[in-house]
Amino acid sequence: MFNLSLNVFYFFFYSVLGWIVESIYCSIGEGKLINRGFLTGPLCPIYGTGAVVMSVFLTPIKKLTLSAVLFGHKVSLVPVLIFFVGLILADTVEFFTSLIMEKLFHARWWDYSEKPFNIQGRICLQHSIYWGVASIVFMYLVHPFFTSFIVKVFPAEKPTRLYVFLGLVLLIFVIDVINAVKNALDVKSLMDKIHKLSNSMSYIKSEAKNIFSGKLGDIKIDAQKQINKLNSWISDLKSQTNDVFIGFGLRAKSEVQKENSTHNNRLMHVYPNFRRRVKEQLNSIDDILDEIKSRFSDDDGEMY
Repeated sequence: MFNLSLNVFYFFFYSVLGWIVESIYCSIGEGKLINRGFLTGPLCPIYGTGAVVMSVFLTPIKKLTLSAVLFGHKVSLVPVLIFFVGLILADTVEFFTSLIMEKLFHARWWDYSEKPFNIQGRICLQHSIYWGVASIVFMYLVHPFFTSFIVKVFPAEKPTRLYVFLGLVLLIFVIDVINAVKNALDVKSLMDKIHKLSNSMSYIKSEAKNIFSGKLGDIKIDAQKQINKLNSWISDLKSQTNDVFIGFGLRAKSEVQKENSTHNNRLMHVYPNFRRRVKEQLNSIDDILDEIKSRFSDDDGEMY
């Protein structure tokens, strides 16, 4: 029971440590302070999960006696084994975390599609190498260093101290997770709007093509009536598109709206890559609407 509780503590401890490191890294890159993470609190659970997985699976490997003779010297192969096993473990955690979150919330929180040797944009070779190096550093430096202090603060002889501490932390964590899921569901709702807009665009483009072809071919139909109908559809889509932009904090009618949107959609701002890809999707929809508008405006000056 105590060892299990200790691993739960390591989960929270390394989640906080990971949040600190990543928030500093992202804040420097963005030039402003960023609360990095899915949760509101100072936690990045993926780091805590990865640390616990590494600790559990790599500790037995670290105890192995595995060596080879290289240039006349006996060299341990254990760090090499830790590098590759740690790499695989971390990639597995990262891949399935991305997959599960995308299935639940219809959103991609990080994307390595632009990096070489990636798998579905969820993991890539560059970050895999980082994870391998991090595994060695973690097992030989980071984990032993912090463990030496943690076992003194929470000795096995006094388990109650650890249990009480974890009880308080778990309560706060559960509240934060509930709030984070609510925010993520808001994101899912906005993503669903994007998909709906995309489907509507396919239909609009098809109708536009038919109307335009009919006018050019002098087909005897009430073209103006159809164009007016198309104009109404496009206006509605433009309004929906603008609402989605505002929802994502990418466009606002006023500074107040912009501030409120930024506050209500923190996840949009702590994952710059996700925000960038969403903006590209929305801009693409906006461009298509403008293209249809331009095409028919040239052909029928009274349409707009």
